[in-house]
Amino acid sequence: MIYRTTTGDRRTASLDGLMTMLESQGIAHRYGSGTVVSADTVRGVAAVDLAIRIAATQVAELALGVYRGETLLPQSVTTTWQARIFAGQPNAYQPWSALLEETEAALTGRRNAFWRLDLDVATRRVVGCHFVHQDVMQARWDEQADRPLYRYRKAAGGWTGWGYLQVVHFRVGYADPGCIIAPSPIEEHSDELGGMLSARRHSRNLWERGAPQQIAVTYPKEVDQEKARRTRGRLNQAGVGTGAGAAGQVRFFGAGAQIHTIGLSMRDAQFVEGVSLDVHTAGQIFGVPASLMMAQTGDKVTVPEHEQARWDRYFLGPRRTRIADTLRAHPAWFGPGSRDWPELRAPKIRADVRTEAAAIVSDVQAGILTPDEARALKGYGPHTAIDGSVPQFTPVGGAPNPGTSAPSISSPDAVLAGELDPGALVVPV
Repeated sequence: MIYRTTTGDRRTASLDGLMTMLESQGIAHRYGSGTVVSADTVRGVAAVDLAIRIAATQVAELALGVYRGETLLPQSVTTTWQARIFAGQPNAYQPWSALLEETEAALTGRRNAFWRLDLDVATRRVVGCHFVHQDVMQARWDEQADRPLYRYRKAAGGWTGWGYLQVVHFRVGYADPGCIIAPSPIEEHSDELGGMLSARRHSRNLWERGAPQQIAVTYPKEVDQEKARRTRGRLNQAGVGTGAGAAGQVRFFGAGAQIHTIGLSMRDAQFVEGVSLDVHTAGQIFGVPASLMMAQTGDKVTVPEHEQARWDRYFLGPRRTRIADTLRAHPAWFGPGSRDWPELRAPKIRADVRTEAAAIVSDVQAGILTPDEARALKGYGPHTAIDGSVPQFTPVGGAPNPGTSAPSISSPDAVLAGELDPGALVVPV
């Protein structure tokens, strides 16, 4: 085999030698009998692709903003240069959602993600950022400067060095702590992922052989073995009884032949059933619950708001923190001593309509929300008959503030006697 190096030189190597080189660089691994486990082959597994896609799209929906203060109620900042970049676009050709989606896809699938920053020459402020693929990046630790140094492989060949201010490196910290480039989950879980690839190849072979049901033909004693063998060869060449091409074909056998169907063997049936385990294994490797990947997790029905709360607490929350804290610590974005900090705000966890209505009523009665604020949450305008800006405190066992209730009347004749203005009367419906 002839291959080209990063410097443009052409070299020859055997397939085994090339595979050994890829294994030494952590790009690909061998599993079982000839199964190659790499980023390209693993992406072909539906469960892996779904897990990465769920994590990436969930992060892409988050709003990246700048906040000030370390209190429970931080103030949103819109006037700083960081806030203006977050409110606009990271570069000329994509929105922030696309950049965040690429970033989280790389973090989930490879545990590393890189941004290249465009800096203003005069102010050294960030004016743009671009996602960079991990395969074209290399990093090493500069002991003299006590910081990492990066270099980028150009498409035309050769490398160019980037300073630490020009690169934002997001990485998952729990995998091999202390290393600059976090090891890929493909490298650490090559056995499990190789099993998925082998299972997929095996199930495809079953389908091509006509599984889960094939046909067998038996002849009477008068038909000798040689004639039966020639008939089988002609049937196999015609594709009768095997694969998708057998659908709708007319089967004709003479000489008193009888047709029997053959189902899956026990081993093949267990292999096909094991394919459903791919979803659970992929979820464990890439940090996505199997229940979100449409896998059967038991007879118990999962409540949507509980599932969303669990996803935000244990899976989305750490992803948000990783990206935001990396930007906060980077000296070109915020750096130490900055009073402002970035955050990826998660959407509010929504409950069913009845639960949300009861929660709003409880907040109004406790004085947490005013009636007008509660109406705003439902998309309604302020009250016109009463002052909805006054909190409606309701003590335990008591009634709302008397200042906003309708005036009482002594009798129905009071309106006629002039004791009460008819316009002030509130008639219950």
